[in-house]
Amino acid sequence: SATLGVDGHHALFTFGCAHRMTRLFQEQWADGICGLNESPQSLVQVMRAHHQLQHNTFAIDLREAGSPALRIGVVPDRNRSWVPMTHKRVSYVVQGSSLRIGNQVLVGATEWLVDSGSTFIYVASNQMGAIRRTLGRGCRDQPWTQTLTLDLGSGVAMTLTPEQYSYSENGRYCLGIYPGTPATIGLIAMEHRETQFDLGNQMISFD
Repeated sequence: SATLGVDGHHALFTFGCAHRMTRLFQEQWADGICGLNESPQSLVQVMRAHHQLQHNTFAIDLREAGSPALRIGVVPDRNRSWVPMTHKRVSYVVQGSSLRIGNQVLVGATEWLVDSGSTFIYVASNQMGAIRRTLGRGCRDQPWTQTLTLDLGSGVAMTLTPEQYSYSENGRYCLGIYPGTPATIGLIAMEHRETQFDLGNQMISFD
């Protein structure tokens, strides 16, 4: 266990131990885990219960480089665009109709796991062909310039700039979209935006 808190307000939080490597950790690259799901033992729910926060919400704010923030119990902003979760469970899942460049569809309709513990974006292996034909694969000398659009539920179009689907490594630019299941919106897609999770109303906003 450890004591977590800010400005003199602390909560006791128990960190667990892993006893086996499940499929997600075996197949996906560069992943971590912090416990932001909806279970009562998660970091979000423990901190919310300790501080008796009214709103069952949290936000991952990566708008400013070098100043990331995790805010728990934020007041949901109804002026934002909200995507409904497909069904209630400890993971966060939204429905998508397509991942595209302009009118060119790269990935068809599928459910997307929204997971800040996954570093990159993952799609099924049989859907990587169109991505590789259009964007290439691996690393290259020049950055990407195309903007991707992920069409989600309630007509929400989530824009992905090159910085939100690629990364730099050793002076080269690498595509941050990999084959893997389930289809996953990882942390790279949350860069330069604030992602809000309204657990009480089962909705997510990527504005």
